[in-house]
Amino acid sequence: MATQSCTELHLANQGFKKLANFEPLVNLECLWVNGNKLSYLSGLERNTRIKELYAHDNLIGTLQGSLKLLKFLQVLDLSNNKLRNLEKILDQLHALKFIRNLNLAGNPCCEEPDYRAFVIHRMPWVEVLDQHMVTPAERTKAARLLDPASQARGLVAFGSRAPDFYGSWNDSVQEISALERELRRKAATLEGHEKRHRNREDEMVSSPRGAL
Repeated sequence: MATQSCTELHLANQGFKKLANFEPLVNLECLWVNGNKLSYLSGLERNTRIKELYAHDNLIGTLQGSLKLLKFLQVLDLSNNKLRNLEKILDQLHALKFIRNLNLAGNPCCEEPDYRAFVIHRMPWVEVLDQHMVTPAERTKAARLLDPASQARGLVAFGSRAPDFYGSWNDSVQEISALERELRRKAATLEGHEKRHRNREDEMVSSPRGAL
């Protein structure tokens, strides 16, 4: 009976490498598992009422597991973990429509170019990102940067701003996301069209008919 009535549980700094035996806690709404040694989140399949999950300061490198089942999450703190590849992370978080407060600070994915704009664009329902309020100006910037008509223009700069080294999390082989490859392709296509257009204009100016 006591376990069923439990709505908040603090298990920080216990040295846990995985989560288990949460099945009886069906009414759990707030869970603190920060400061452990978790590499992924599992064992919460029956705890779908969780609204606040604090899993910062762990070793989490993947969002595979129980997280996708926590549809009512409003607060999610995954700061200071090992999450990389922002595109993949946002694909997985996109289904969690009730998140209002999201913290990913201190993960490798935060070093990706235009990180904040991409999160705001993919998860417009988030109101606080990395402990900072999302402003109307940021939403406007994200929409302008990631609008399909301006992606190709913007990614020339996107590519040039990409850091060569992602800090202490960097692997020997850097992984370019599918989104970045697609945007680079679009940028190259647009540049080719503009170059051919300039060449045609130059030919018209230099031809006798163009001189008339």
